[in-house]
Amino acid sequence: MFDATRGAPSLWIPAAGLVFVLIGFVFLRSTQHRFFRLVFIGFGVLWTVLATVGVLGFWLIVHSEVASGAPKQLVGTVQDFVPLPSGGHGMEQFTLNGVAFQYSDYVVTPGFNTTSAAGGPMREGLQVRLEYLPGADPIITRLEVGC
Repeated sequence: MFDATRGAPSLWIPAAGLVFVLIGFVFLRSTQHRFFRLVFIGFGVLWTVLATVGVLGFWLIVHSEVASGAPKQLVGTVQDFVPLPSGGHGMEQFTLNGVAFQYSDYVVTPGFNTTSAAGGPMREGLQVRLEYLPGADPIITRLEVGC
């Protein structure tokens, strides 16, 4: 159902910085706004570079860890499921064999992050097999439902 090694990184966040660069070049062409234009362009370039390094770097690290065999595997029943809060922002949570997981549609990650509100499969009592990278916030790198 989900495999972090398939697909590309979420580059829409770095691309958002290009909007500021475009605004700086196209809409602020007047010489009266030269400083404002430079700030827009500078912010856009800085955002794009930092976001690309962050998103792509995280994606490469996770792919490297998966390739090296670092993920651990769990099979069991989803317990203590807490869906994404109705307000939308927050974390969906569950426990599998004593390991706690949390994720959100609002967190950019190469790991699984599709909440039930966005059509994700998680719910209390669901049988799953997953692979994850352990840590303070474990990253789900592979998820199979109904195992």
